[in-house]
Amino acid sequence: MAKTRPPGTSLSSIHAIVRALIPFVLLAFAEGIIFFRNPERFFNGDTLFWLWNRHHTFFDFIEGFTKLDPAFWYRPLSQRTIESLLFPFAGLNPIPYRMVGFALFFACTVELFFFVLRLTESRRLAWFTVLVFMPHLVHKFTTYDVAFTPDLFLILFSLGSATAYLRFLRTGDRASLVASALLLAGSLLSKESAVGLPFALLSIWFFAPGERRASPVSLMPHFLILTIYLFLLFGVLHVWNLQIGHVLGWLPQGPSGGYEFGGGAHVVENLRIAFSWIFGIPAGMHGQWIFGAPWIPAMLSSLRTAACVVAILVLFSAQRKFLLLGICWFLAMLAPAVLLKTHFLPYYLSVPLAGIAIAGGVLLDWVYAHVAKISPYASMAVAALILAGWTKGQVNPANRLAPSHSMLGGAAAASRLALEDVRRVYPALPEGAELILFNEGLPAAVTDHAFGLLFKLAYDDPGLVVRYATMGLPAGIDPGKVFAFKWQQGHFVDVTGSVRQQPALWLP
Repeated sequence: MAKTRPPGTSLSSIHAIVRALIPFVLLAFAEGIIFFRNPERFFNGDTLFWLWNRHHTFFDFIEGFTKLDPAFWYRPLSQRTIESLLFPFAGLNPIPYRMVGFALFFACTVELFFFVLRLTESRRLAWFTVLVFMPHLVHKFTTYDVAFTPDLFLILFSLGSATAYLRFLRTGDRASLVASALLLAGSLLSKESAVGLPFALLSIWFFAPGERRASPVSLMPHFLILTIYLFLLFGVLHVWNLQIGHVLGWLPQGPSGGYEFGGGAHVVENLRIAFSWIFGIPAGMHGQWIFGAPWIPAMLSSLRTAACVVAILVLFSAQRKFLLLGICWFLAMLAPAVLLKTHFLPYYLSVPLAGIAIAGGVLLDWVYAHVAKISPYASMAVAALILAGWTKGQVNPANRLAPSHSMLGGAAAASRLALEDVRRVYPALPEGAELILFNEGLPAAVTDHAFGLLFKLAYDDPGLVVRYATMGLPAGIDPGKVFAFKWQQGHFVDVTGSVRQQPALWLP
């Protein structure tokens, strides 16, 4: 009996769908190879902190919208959501968390593609943008651990808001304007740096080509939402005990855990550092990484010089609006971070990078089009060579960055090792146990283990007492409850028997 296809379908339409999907399948494969090839890597200290402070009920999640989180931020939509949903089933198994991270990052790149496609009506330029954005080394941070989920949420909501607003400008569809405003609210509830998004949307109104069905006044709902958010953040909740005057440098700021804001020379310095980071060039205290070959940093510096030259040429072409829009997006989304006097970190560029990727896609498309006038095959070869060099220049240091950086593998590997060492000897601990770690040889274990939350999570025992020698130990112990380990030769070795028999030799 002959098989029949559903009405309205044909073999050619099926082939067209397959051809359209193949690039996205290849994109997902490349992202998996670059960022998710080690799904079993363990959690850093921040993630352990959020796993411990996860929501236990839906009411806890709703209540999170009315107050600051335990780290004194206001990110009720993104900071603990994934941890709260997965931990009851996955526990400390990293793989499910990595799978969600992969899905979120892939969604970000796909959303960027469709935003640029709607903006430029060029599939080639949209793919160039994605291929500039996707392999960048700053994504090694945001894809490394579930603690960076707010950044992925921010990319999703920001690009969603921009796409909806662009559709409103082109069609006048009021529902798209409402969607854009709601997605802006989602961005603000995901991470504080979303305060730059209304200004990025304003640049879309100004630079997006084509007929506009609305004036800049159409963004009034967005700026109203921003105003309400800022009042809530600084006037009611007082994030990190800050006022808006502290952030803008109008008021003197006291100690605030490393987050000191204001205007001044550091703003220019942060912009200089960011201009290096967007090309993968090391700069600043927190942005140092190594390369596998000396020619790679030289190549990246050459690409930066070439990009500046081509950008000047593009300013005299019809594509200058796209270039300027991308630059304005970058500056608007980066603006909150450059006010930081300290703690300016590479992954703060993850959302602004979308704008630089648009600008980079425009430059690459301009080069492609001009070389194609000489030879179509040469244009494809030149584009492929540039993208291959760019990808190599980003992935090479990123793969060395992940295992050793103190925020990434440098912390996670030590935590996994410590947990394996302790649980190998004591698969279970009695109620009321006291775990002492003599970590003089590994002082970073305190923060890597989130001050002992690692073991409380692993043993599912909120009453477990975890002490670190570098933080000071009590003068007396209960020998029947103490379990002790000492860091030596790359492992935590069980010294429980010795501590119980001769505590005076070990304790103050």
